Amino acid sequence: MSEPIIVARNVTKTFTRRRNTAVSFKEMVVANQFDRGELITHRALDDLSFEVERGRSFAVVGHNGSGKSTLLRLIAGITDPTSGTLEVRGRVAALLELGAGFHPELTGMENIFLLCGIYGLTREETLERLDNILAFCELDRFIHTPAKRYSTGMMVRLGFSIALHVDADILLLDEVLAVGDGYFQTKCLRAIDKLRDHGQTVFIVSHNHVLVETIAERVLWLDHGRQRMMGRAETVLDAVFDDMQEGVRRVTQNVHAGQEHELTERDTVAVARFQAQGREARLARVRLLDPAGGETRRFELDKPVTLELEVVVREVIPQGLALYMSFGSATGGHAAHFEDHESLRDAAATPGTYRVRVDFPTMHLHPGRYVITIVLAEPGRPNNWFDMHLRMYPITLRQPGERMRNFEETLLPTIGGFAANSSTNSPVDEKEDSPK
Repeated sequence: MSEPIIVARNVTKTFTRRRNTAVSFKEMVVANQFDRGELITHRALDDLSFEVERGRSFAVVGHNGSGKSTLLRLIAGITDPTSGTLEVRGRVAALLELGAGFHPELTGMENIFLLCGIYGLTREETLERLDNILAFCELDRFIHTPAKRYSTGMMVRLGFSIALHVDADILLLDEVLAVGDGYFQTKCLRAIDKLRDHGQTVFIVSHNHVLVETIAERVLWLDHGRQRMMGRAETVLDAVFDDMQEGVRRVTQNVHAGQEHELTERDTVAVARFQAQGREARLARVRLLDPAGGETRRFELDKPVTLELEVVVREVIPQGLALYMSFGSATGGHAAHFEDHESLRDAAATPGTYRVRVDFPTMHLHPGRYVITIVLAEPGRPNNWFDMHLRMYPITLRQPGERMRNFEETLLPTIGGFAANSSTNSPVDEKEDSPK
């Protein structure tokens, strides 16, 4: 193991403010707010302990307000911990927000010299790196334009290029790769890969889990300022993904069981279109199968994926039955859609329990994490449904082989579809099964 470059021991960061928020003498007089009121304390980070090894890539994930950006500011030296110790060994280059460190009235060229000076480079050292900085950011036409006229993408290009060439031991990135076109994102990711090869440490914060898994070797999961989990990127991100889906599963299962439940704000967002199921038919069981028939949720893109469903039909349905399935991203976007109007044609006329297999021989989707929604509805009328499992089945699609770092294919997705074949067996013996 290499030596640690960042060592945190019981790090806690607390912010305080007064309840009264008058910002001028006039407001204080009018509102009679000379008494500043109660002191309110917010603990942004709570007793964090971790180490980051030199030359490794490390990521922090968590919901908004979990303390991710606060942690990066502590590492960058912008603020100090309230308690505990944080040791950072080496020069740090940080892109914590758009335009941070730039003077809006100075040109791009002048800001290069300003930021390089802030990072500790002499004028001569900056001149040695200038050609490489300009070549990477590709802002030749605008390099003598004041920074206040730059777009957000141009600011990221210039800021990332500078941070890349100041020979920092640690590169801190806070969601900055979410801005900019796909070409420049790929260029940045290639550069990050080279940094790791040269023994530099990359420390990122991002909500893009595909990006995190591509870049990071280890991940820290923060939840309301506390360390929820830390470990290998794949293991931690799986746990985060499961946590995101838990609210959907809980509410959906309660509805299926006919139980009363109180929706939290998180549940309301997750199940915004969920309604109570109909009585005529329902989805009793769903399994994801690999080519060998084993149940799994991880698949390689060049291997077939099989969904095995059990459908319970309680009474004759004159209008018929159809299956609708969609693959959605972890953030709620739609990736692909499939309809099957044939497999349950006979089932609609004869009550019973039916087993349906839907085979996807080729997945023309981008590698990453998805959730599958399955709807049992009238043919041609998906909004008239009998049962819906909304975002209940997580699935991970990978490039063939173990964690291939192909940035063009991994992080520049194009919306695709997929082909599927399905078949229905005869009704199974049992008439009912408990809902999944």
